Amino acid sequence: PPVAGSPAPSGVASAAPSGVASAVPSGAASPASSGGTAALTVSATVTSATSGWVPPTLETSAGTPFTLVFDNQDNTVQHNLVLQNPDKTAVAVEGDTAFFMGPGQRTYQVPALTAGAYTYICQIHPATMVGTLTVK
Repeated sequence: PPVAGSPAPSGVASAAPSGVASAVPSGAASPASSGGTAALTVSATVTSATSGWVPPTLETSAGTPFTLVFDNQDNTVQHNLVLQNPDKTAVAVEGDTAFFMGPGQRTYQVPALTAGAYTYICQIHPATMVGTLTVK
């Protein structure tokens, strides 16, 4: 369980049409770019199995392929990241979605998506490690 008095993860990462993405967990901005393709980053911390993704929400533009980076900082338990369509089927991404122990990163090439609400989950911790990707 989360430690009493500890802040909940917060923030939104968004990919701008310019191909620059900014993650804003806990008020800190970290823009990234990958050859003109938007890049979004989501992290698993040592407490993510109980506290969730950082950030819990992402945002990008419809019709534009992008890169999704999973930064697994948890060296106590394995995680993975699976991006799901609004109907909960897996989005076909280019990249390794197998479970792995941190610290380490996985990078996924995501095809252009249509507008809608997508989810990203860890299949080991789907009740707590679930986030929302809004495609506008």
